Amino acid sequence: MAKRIAVDIGNSTIACGLFENDRMVSKWYHSIDETEEAALSLSEKQRSENAVTVAISSVVPSARERLLALLQKAGIPSIAISLQSQTSISDTYPTLGHDRLANTMAVYKLYVKGAADAGIVIDFGTATTLTGVSKAGNLLGGMITLGLRETMKAIYSNIDQLPLLDVENVFQRDKINPLATTTEEAILNGTVLGHIAMVEHWIAEGKRKMGGSVVVVATGGLSHFFSDALTGSVNYFDADLTLKGINFIAGEAMDLKDPA
Repeated sequence: MAKRIAVDIGNSTIACGLFENDRMVSKWYHSIDETEEAALSLSEKQRSENAVTVAISSVVPSARERLLALLQKAGIPSIAISLQSQTSISDTYPTLGHDRLANTMAVYKLYVKGAADAGIVIDFGTATTLTGVSKAGNLLGGMITLGLRETMKAIYSNIDQLPLLDVENVFQRDKINPLATTTEEAILNGTVLGHIAMVEHWIAEGKRKMGGSVVVVATGGLSHFFSDALTGSVNYFDADLTLKGINFIAGEAMDLKDPA
């Protein structure tokens, strides 16, 4: 049984997951400012579980390099995943984010392969992204825009005298009033409904372009926020999708390193 630790460094959080083969058995988090604490917990977990490697994906290169340096100093086997770390997903391009690669790998392995003609993953994070993959593992491209929370911040920072609203609750679409009677509700409801409509349109256009049976999976830190509103468009909500994809890529990276 191969044990690996997958690490996803986002803009605000370091998510860590211990895997036994393809099954995640535990998960923990650190703030992006807690790189040394993350390195210590990863070192302890790697040693106690005898994990073969710590695989890291990051949208923050400086945090990735800092964490890798700390792990290497502690003698912990670790790798940074890349496009070249895997062979399952083809037709990638050099600027493809490693988080999107990991999501694509996980959707392909867990939801598309042998079950559908194609897959779409929607990632609700700092950015909201759509990525498509075929049943043969071909990357089909996708779309990127500003995430919901960052959109709220942009509205606040660019328009004087508007309140800064945070996204905290899970919204039911039929309970959002499109005719709000306060400025706060008008901003929040308008932005939320606009984001939902955008994602639904993305999915519809993606399915039309791909054709055949298409499975849609949502992930990311804000995916729970949209779970009630997107039940008609999204087949699965998988909060651990990125970590699962990092683990899959780490397994392929180890096979490439030691083909025997």
